Amino acid sequence: MKRSGIEELAPGVYRWHILDDRIGGIDSESYAVVRNGRVVLIDPHRMAASKLRSLGEIEAIILTIQSHQFASWHLREQLGVPVWAPRGAVGLKEKPDRFYDEGEVLPGGLRAMHAPGPCDGSFVLYTEGRRPIAFFGDVATRDDDGRLGYPDAMYQDNPELAPKSIARFARKVPVSIACFGHGEPMFRNTRRALEALSHRSPP
Repeated sequence: MKRSGIEELAPGVYRWHILDDRIGGIDSESYAVVRNGRVVLIDPHRMAASKLRSLGEIEAIILTIQSHQFASWHLREQLGVPVWAPRGAVGLKEKPDRFYDEGEVLPGGLRAMHAPGPCDGSFVLYTEGRRPIAFFGDVATRDDDGRLGYPDAMYQDNPELAPKSIARFARKVPVSIACFGHGEPMFRNTRRALEALSHRSPP
């Protein structure tokens, strides 16, 4: 696996990723949100604790979906911070410190929206305000050509629900930046692209 360093996407939002040969060598993403000097890690892959601490005081690790446990338990032990997992998550390697559910405000000021499709325990996390930034986990992806799509049906429990989840989010949240579990973030015409995706069926 080839790892990247931490890059800043927008003020207070950071990303690092690996090329994961377990899923065909595609990008697998991790994020950090910094608010008032406090840091939340989202779906974190391994990264040196010193580099993560350089962002600020780390207060929590949050999973968007059960399949994105990655290095969460290792980092929990290293950093001494709680792991939040989505309600309905199954197959977790360790017991999370907290479960979250629809509509909750999580550490970092992130709001949770239920987004089934990949599995029942799938959520979109987003910041609130005039220009929301959203973290889509596995409910949507972006390919090397910049097109939005869905994970292959073999990786989804209920693929027919994914377009409904995307449509619901696009109606409710005027998203500015979309961050995906796999693929480059999207910075322009994001809401329009999500609306268009919601009219397409998963593969």
